[in-house]
Amino acid sequence: MDERLFISVEECAKLFNVGRNTMLRITKMHKFPAIFLKGKTLIIKSKIQFWIDTHTGYAEK
Repeated sequence: MDERLFISVEECAKLFNVGRNTMLRITKMHKFPAIFLKGKTLIIKSKIQFWIDTHTGYAEK
């Protein structure tokens, strides 16, 4: 199993095409798929697309 379950804030910021500080603010948004452990934020990779679809007004038909 080579697929990672989590990505870093920096990696997610690149996917969203935003800066690190903006990404940190996004991780605090309602139901964003992130966990916070000892000062580190980890983003649940498999749930990012679902969060985008349900929180941006876009839904695939």
